[in-house]
Amino acid sequence: MRRLACLCLVLSSLTVWAATRPRYGGTLRIQLIGMFPNSDSVPLVSETLVRVDERGEFVPLLARGWQADGDKKRWRFIIRSKVVTPGAVASALSDFFKKTSPDVTVTSTAQTVVIQSDRPMPDLLEKLAQTEMGIPGTGPFRLSKWEEGHRAVLEANEDYPGGRPFVDVVEFTAAAPRSAYQLSAADIWELPVGVSRRAIPDGMRVWTSTPLDLIALNLINPEPGLRDALSLSIDRAAIVNVLMQRRGEIATGLLPQWLTGYEFLFAAPFDAARARQAAVALKNRSLVMRVPASDQLARLVADRVIVNARDVGFTLQTGANGNVEMVHVRLDCAGAGRALREISGQAIAGDSSELLYRAERAVLDQGRLIPIAHVPDVLGIGPRVRSSTGLPTCDLLSDIPNMWLAP
Repeated sequence: MRRLACLCLVLSSLTVWAATRPRYGGTLRIQLIGMFPNSDSVPLVSETLVRVDERGEFVPLLARGWQADGDKKRWRFIIRSKVVTPGAVASALSDFFKKTSPDVTVTSTAQTVVIQSDRPMPDLLEKLAQTEMGIPGTGPFRLSKWEEGHRAVLEANEDYPGGRPFVDVVEFTAAAPRSAYQLSAADIWELPVGVSRRAIPDGMRVWTSTPLDLIALNLINPEPGLRDALSLSIDRAAIVNVLMQRRGEIATGLLPQWLTGYEFLFAAPFDAARARQAAVALKNRSLVMRVPASDQLARLVADRVIVNARDVGFTLQTGANGNVEMVHVRLDCAGAGRALREISGQAIAGDSSELLYRAERAVLDQGRLIPIAHVPDVLGIGPRVRSSTGLPTCDLLSDIPNMWLAP
């Protein structure tokens, strides 16, 4: 009987979320804390030539296909001309490359766009898949109003080739953590990762992404032995279980296990006794840590790390001019290779597991980065929000074109 009741509850929840008769109209209001976009990454207003699918492979989007010469210095893209003209694509990409790679030229013909350089561009597809490389006016929404860091209003694109979105308007607003989940204020809320389940209002569904973002310490000009000593002092289990309410994962590597399959090969034990011995050898070094002022989670983790470090003999405090910094690296779902490049800032010569492991091992062996936790996005969903598709595992906001509002 109990199993039958649970089954009925699950079926009822699925029916509520993915109802069979979507409706058009209305304004979807979304409140964000740390995820609020900047002017180069407003979501849903543009499309890119290619995108990265859930398997980490490049697939066509505005481009129907592409070819590259043997040296990967010259790339030719066939454009879906019914969606956007090759000239518009070439103009937008030229503006981008002028800022980042002046040696790159972009030209167009009646059906194609050619991107060329005197040097090889093996990572061009990866660059073209980034949000900032999107072609304006090609997304499911168009930007109507923009207030930097405070408010963005998007209106449905009636001519979007993928079909008009269900809602007429999407309004993003930035919110302080304490007010980010008031049911009267929005339809979707970004929740603090460590929000207590008892603090979540009735009627709100909670969506948690796969843990992807990295919370870590970055040591500035570290001396030998310092990284290992600090790493041994950090009680990562307490940080994940208490501060994050078990929504994150302990990080032993830079990238999470679900993304790479090899994170278990890295070790990051908590051993206060060994950390004390190491601290003595380092003469109980005094350290100053910089912490992002606007990142609430980073500040909470930093407080716990300071307590752990002091317990083993280090003098660690926060300050503006530090030799340690707390970093929160926001990643996307584009695959392990791109994620590792975003963290390390280094080019990776391939995307096989063996190459990625060696590259990540090399970054860790430099003795600067101390992984602490992998962090998910946590969003609250109001009772009126429905979707015509299943929930994504990594980026809920990407599902906005499929969302609609019940009466």
